[in-house]
Parts: sequence; C-alpha cells; structure tokens
Amino acid sequence: MEKKKILVIDDEEIIHSFITDVLEDEDYEIICASSVSAGLQELLVHEYSVALIDLYYSGSSRDGVEIIKYLKKNDPDFPVIAMSGKALLDDAIDAIRAGACDFLKKPFSAPQLKETLRSALQKAHLTVVRKQVVHDLTEKVGKEEPEDVEKLTFAFEYLQEVYLNVVKALVDVIEEKDAYTKNHSEGVALYSSKIAEAYGLPPTQVTLIVRAAHLHDIGKVGIPDSILKKPGKLTADECEVIKKHPEIGIKILRNLPFLGAVIDLIAQHHERFDGHGYPRGIGGKEIQIGARILCVADAYDAMRSSRSYRVEPFTKDEAAEEIRINSGSQFDPAVVEAFFAAIDSFE
Repeated sequence: MEKKKILVIDDEEIIHSFITDVLEDEDYEIICASSVSAGLQELLVHEYSVALIDLYYSGSSRDGVEIIKYLKKNDPDFPVIAMSGKALLDDAIDAIRAGACDFLKKPFSAPQLKETLRSALQKAHLTVVRKQVVHDLTEKVGKEEPEDVEKLTFAFEYLQEVYLNVVKALVDVIEEKDAYTKNHSEGVALYSSKIAEAYGLPPTQVTLIVRAAHLHDIGKVGIPDSILKKPGKLTADECEVIKKHPEIGIKILRNLPFLGAVIDLIAQHHERFDGHGYPRGIGGKEIQIGARILCVADAYDAMRSSRSYRVEPFTKDEAAEEIRINSGSQFDPAVVEAFFAAIDSFE
C-alpha cells in the first residue's frame, strides 16, 4: 500500500524530529519544511495527504492562518492541521475559521499526534466519499432507476451516521479528559429523550433533541483545560470564555448541512426562559422547544454529577428542587412540568 505523504511546515527542528520519530513506524512518509516558502513550494510540486502547519514563524511576515486560507482557497477539501506553542484560544478559533480541520497545542504527545492525524485523514476520506455519493445521486435522480436511487439514498444516510460517529468520538475525547464530565452527554441525551416524550413531542423531534444532546458540548474542545477543570469559582473573564463554547460548537458543525436543525438547538441550549442566558439573550418561545428541554436536562445531569467546583453531587431530590425553584426564570414551566412527569424513570 502506498504511504500517505505528510507535510510539516514549522521552523523548529525539534518539531520536525519529534513528528518524524513518532511516525517512523507508521504508514506515513514525512516531509519537513522549515520555511513558509519551502512548504508552499512542496505543496505546489507534490501531492500530500495532509499538512501540519505552525501558526507563527520567526522572521516571516506571513503567519500560518494566512497560509491555511491560501491552501483552502485553492483546494477546500485539503486537510490542514494547525499547530501553535501559544496557549491562545483565539489561535485555535482563527485556524478553524481559516479552514483547519484540527488544532494541536505544542508540545503535544505522540498519542495526540497520531489520533489527530488519523481523524484528519478519515474526515478527508469521508469528504471524498460524500462528494461521490452526492454526484451519483444527482446523476441518478430523474432517471427511471429507482433501485439505484434507493441504494444511493441509503449510502448517503449511512455516510451521515459515519460523520456523526466521528463527531461523537470527538465529544468522547473531550469528556475523557475530565473525570468530572465523563458520560455527561450520554446523561443529557437520556434525560432529554424522557422529558421530550413526556412533553408529547413526536419521535422525529425527540431524535433531533437526542442528537443535539450528544453533541451539545462539542465547543468545549476550544476551551482551555485550565478553565474547564478549575476548582472553585471562575473569574468574570473565565466565565466569558466558557460562554463561547456554544458558538465554537456551531463553527465546528456548520459544514455538516444535515445537522442544521441540531445546530440550532446546540446554539440555544444555554439560553434562559427569562432572556438572561447566552449567547444571544433570547427568551420564552423565541428559544426552540428542543433547546428548552436540553437546558433542563443539562442542568439536572450537571447537578447529579461531581464537578471540579463541587465534589459532592446533588441528590435526586435536591436536583429536582433546584429545577422547580428555577421554573419560569431559567427554565420553561411547561418543560419543568414534563420533567416532573418523567422523573420517576431517572436514576
């Protein structure tokens, strides 16, 4: 099997050596470039499976974000992994906005490097498959070949599930990093489904809410661990950083159009019924019913779990009482009513 070619553009020789050493026994061919011009020349002359690009270069007027934008303009599907030694959230956000599929904070570990590469290559492969499926489906629609259309439709639905599994794997990685939030998304999904059913929503809408519950915290991948795992109270500035996670989640998922309705729920899951939530500060029925349900389920699961700022979880009765107290302010009273109708089935 032909080895996948990996290009590393970084002006630090130690990064070249580390990546080469880590991947020497893997099925990759590693080419390293120490300057922006050398890296771009490599990409013009040779085909690569993925590029790892540092965001800062000494003595260069061009930064990594500019390079990523240039590469994505010429080939939107080419996978790029951004790297940076600076612990800046804005770096990660800017890189993702420019088109990077992932971000590595230096120094990174060998397992981090391998998993990030594997994920980037898998995403690139899925993009190729998706485009081929869409192309084939478009070609077949309108022709009298119903069996082919049915097969392609099934393939497209299967591809959506593959995409979702990749994204869910990212959520699992986020939660595995923090013992306090491990399995949080699974809990929110379970409680959301029971509340939605008690509310009387149809199965299709319940499915959307459960899907949103599984992905609702994906934006926390862009929040520093020093804030996520901080014991004790957060500062006002740290709270503002935390509040960015719904918007970061939207940016991560927005290129998956079949998740449109799910993304809307994720965007609103921290809005409050009284209009004092975030990120938009909308209230009442401006907030979609799925997001109002997520808000209750998210809060209940958080209270029922140990957290870095609170080791002892609330009892079931204590958590339920908090939900009741905040009905009409944080939570939609109608959803709270459904919550209490379903609570006997909760753990």
